[in-house]
Amino acid sequence: MAFAVGNLVLEQSNAPGVGDFVLQGQVAGRQTFAGAIGNGNTTYYFAVQSDGQFERGETSVQVGATIRLPRETVRANSNGTVEKIDFTGLVTVYVEIPAERTPYQRPDGTFNLLEGVFARKESAGALGGVTSINGGPLAGFRNAIINGGFDIWQRGTSFSSTGYTADRWQATLSTSGASGNVSREAFAPGQADVPGNPEYFFRHTRSSAATSDNSVITQLVEGVRAFAGQQVVLSFHARVESGTKALYPKLIQNFGSGGSPSSNVVVVANSVDLTADWQRFEIQFDVPSITGKSLGTNGDDSLQVVLVEQAPYETWTVDVALFQLEQGSVATPFEQRPIPTERALCHRYYLRMHTAPGSYGVAAFFAKSAASLRGFIPAPVEMRAVPAMSLTGWTYTGSGGSLSIGSPGAIVAQPNGMYILDNGVSGAIANEVYVLTSNASNFLELDAELQS
Repeated sequence: MAFAVGNLVLEQSNAPGVGDFVLQGQVAGRQTFAGAIGNGNTTYYFAVQSDGQFERGETSVQVGATIRLPRETVRANSNGTVEKIDFTGLVTVYVEIPAERTPYQRPDGTFNLLEGVFARKESAGALGGVTSINGGPLAGFRNAIINGGFDIWQRGTSFSSTGYTADRWQATLSTSGASGNVSREAFAPGQADVPGNPEYFFRHTRSSAATSDNSVITQLVEGVRAFAGQQVVLSFHARVESGTKALYPKLIQNFGSGGSPSSNVVVVANSVDLTADWQRFEIQFDVPSITGKSLGTNGDDSLQVVLVEQAPYETWTVDVALFQLEQGSVATPFEQRPIPTERALCHRYYLRMHTAPGSYGVAAFFAKSAASLRGFIPAPVEMRAVPAMSLTGWTYTGSGGSLSIGSPGAIVAQPNGMYILDNGVSGAIANEVYVLTSNASNFLELDAELQS
């Protein structure tokens, strides 16, 4: 049977001693083990008695004349052993995932997925001595690049101005004397030139040559601490439409703004020489230590990953796919994260919400006075910083009619959204509720991107 977990799973068992937990049925507002986990499935449990004695481990749900939880594996208890506690009173049993089995991200941007129960030693195989799919360089979330497969394009699919294009990706399009376009392009189904059957790639067309060094494509990895003092390898697939083109991979340690941050530290690799055929390039970098450096006070420091055009400056069309930056000296296969996961990573920096046809609302606002509305705009993830907002084409709609957007600002950012104060409205009815509405041609934009 399967292993499962569930939300708000809690039941009670009376004086089980060292035997099975015989469950007494549903507790108000909670799920039962049988309903949430399922008969025969296994899960984590935590059991505690009113005197503070506790036990945790793994169990399976057994549904029969009674519903039982056999205490199959005890991982820890209040006595500091792995033995069953002799419970003599009412015991509360619920599902809880142990901390050591919970993946998390540290403040320096790294994950714990390479350690402890997440790291599994296996024999070396055909991947050049890489020893594990779940530990070391093949561990999950090894790619520091977000949207490296170019699947997420919230802002659109064609761009002619310098700035953000595909989610998390910038390009120089209209400065340094250059003009050009970035577009999303689709791979033919079943093509074999780029492995993994990706759906899209990034195309940068330079229609007018630049006059100085410029970015073909750039991503800012959050936090200058990322990989500091370590070796990393950058890998990607690329081609040029015709002829050849030399481009230069570069890492820039940017120490942020505000206060007195240290100057940028730049590491430039040898050129990669693109041809009309797709090639995979692998570039090793030794990322400098940041010992003795000063970070800015605005929390916008970053490690910038750039593919640069240096002289000679030309017109060209360059295609890029499957961008990856990872710790170590060996480039591993491109990490295919689920699209919902990749989209959530993008939403930390930028979120665009559209409404459905018919002026459906996305958030409710309370009128504090005739000139002031307060509300909460939900966000699917915690954003990097308090975002800049764009509400063009939106209105507040209430029983007394519609109000124009005034001057909203995000006053408090929460993990699940932003509390908004708009002190620029006119004609609101105090204590009334207004709904933020628009039609499908408009969108609400929350932008917390890093800027180079």
